[in-house]
Amino acid sequence: MSEQTKTNINTFWDSINQLANSLIFLMIGLEIRNIDFSQRCGMTVLAIISVLIARTIAV
Repeated sequence: MSEQTKTNINTFWDSINQLANSLIFLMIGLEIRNIDFSQRCGMTVLAIISVLIARTIAV
């Protein structure tokens, strides 16, 4: 396989990757609008704190 072909294939798959990520985040954003967070405030705060602690430990 030539270098030009490798470059074209990598560029193609990078573009597909970006498109897939964009679609996933769009779908998540559309679903988030349908969730009522007012009843789950405590769980949300607990989840945020857990993630921040886990990140601190990981770093």
